[in-house]
Amino acid sequence: MPLYEFECEKCGHQFEELASLNSDATPTCPECGGQSHKLMSTGALHIEAASPLDRKPDAKFHDNMNKAMKRRAVAAAACPGKKNGSCSGCTNC
Repeated sequence: MPLYEFECEKCGHQFEELASLNSDATPTCPECGGQSHKLMSTGALHIEAASPLDRKPDAKFHDNMNKAMKRRAVAAAACPGKKNGSCSGCTNC
């Protein structure tokens, strides 16, 4: 059964209710017991297509990342300022 939105004609309270597709009856307001009317609402969008974020990175991606991290580690180890604590914020560290 679909979920519908209703609004009370007496107090203006908005609420949701499960209702049959064939039913024309409107539920009474849970706040004041008044009559309600069905509201026009937007439908839910459900996409089942694969997202680029769902893909797993391939082996080449991991290889490239590992190589880049190793190059950065070697460069940082070679920084003379890093060794004596006087690094001025170079891109190696």
